[in-house]
Amino acid sequence: MDNYKCLPFDFITIDKEKKYVLYPVRLKDIEKIRTWRNSQKSVLRQNKDISDIYQAYYFANYVFVEKGEDHPQQILLVMKEMDASYIDNTIAYGGLVNINYDNKSAEVSFLMHNDFEYDHKYYEERFSAFLAMIKVVGFEWLKLNSLFTETFQFRIEHIRVLENNEFHYRGALPQHVFKNNQYYDSIFHSIIKEQYKCNH
Repeated sequence: MDNYKCLPFDFITIDKEKKYVLYPVRLKDIEKIRTWRNSQKSVLRQNKDISDIYQAYYFANYVFVEKGEDHPQQILLVMKEMDASYIDNTIAYGGLVNINYDNKSAEVSFLMHNDFEYDHKYYEERFSAFLAMIKVVGFEWLKLNSLFTETFQFRIEHIRVLENNEFHYRGALPQHVFKNNQYYDSIFHSIIKEQYKCNH
């Protein structure tokens, strides 16, 4: 199954030009995702490289198998930039993980591809577009009440974009993660449905 049973549409976009679109992750995407994750472990809870064998096993047994369920524990999506100048226009992936249907909450995940030339404007536009779309998935499609994030404190730009997109600072766990040979705080942000409704 390519699409998630619990989602009403096969893709989501929020702008009339359909510049950015989210699709459910598919088999052809998983090697790309593995490469991105292995090269960006410093910003993830992942500490060791993922093998191609384990990546195939994980997606077959924990991701794709849930697509036919009414209440999957995670919904993983790839983000495409609909620009003809791109040979491969997949620029990021993310979604909702650790979904709790009793509490109606989920954690937002997001990871950009490796090849972009980093600048704040580029990252902010694409991450902001992703957040706008994932709020529709979480609040309007899944009827959740709260979306939250965990970010390591050295990701200043990532945190700034979250706060510019209605995610409110909720607190920190001091020296909660060990990355780059030192301890960092974990910073938590969230948005609740009531706040989302007030602004849309």
